[in-house]
Amino acid sequence: LEPGGDAVDIDVNKLFSNVGSGATGRDFDARSSDERVVTVEVTDNPHVVITPVGDGTATVTVGYTGGRSPISSSFGVAVGESRTATPQPPRPTHPPSRVTGVRVTALDSGLRVTWEAATGEVSQYRVDVEDVEDGDGRSRQVFTEADVLEALVEGLVNGVEYTVTVTALTGDPDVEGPASEPQTATPQTATPQTPPPSQVTGVRIPVDGATSCGRRARTVSCGVRPR
Repeated sequence: LEPGGDAVDIDVNKLFSNVGSGATGRDFDARSSDERVVTVEVTDNPHVVITPVGDGTATVTVGYTGGRSPISSSFGVAVGESRTATPQPPRPTHPPSRVTGVRVTALDSGLRVTWEAATGEVSQYRVDVEDVEDGDGRSRQVFTEADVLEALVEGLVNGVEYTVTVTALTGDPDVEGPASEPQTATPQTATPQTPPPSQVTGVRIPVDGATSCGRRARTVSCGVRPR
């Protein structure tokens, strides 16, 4: 495309093969990531008309809203000196919700974090662990897959308070859900467990008569003297 040149007309049915022939222009919307490069509009046919404006690259996103589940398609457009545009993956039509149910368990030099699944399009979760005092680069980030709802954060400093948030991510680096409500926890050194005293055995309680006790090795025994 050339700046100020002829517009390009694209049949929407070529972008959405699963959309029926009865769809009209009112079932679609289109937008340009940079209207200084191209502008877009949807006609009633329905077609998408892309008009070049100035040099550069832009992403055109066309969305279908006439069905139960909205879908979209994105592609790159180059105008003028930018002859080659990199195709862009479709942007999520249902961004993730806020992560809830975050629970943090303090460990020795670490934290265990669990949470409930977010709704929407989720490809990963990011766990952000920030030093409350923000010192010495003690912050951590841990990533999990969409079906993993827990994370173990290691290498933390005992006695330091940390703030933990969890965020649902999508395949688009520019689209993510809101961070969860922050939780705080402090890793602690594990306390050694002192074993309980061993139980004394071999002791007999007399029912009647005098008693005698003798010590053999380390065992104490008591018994009834015969009359």
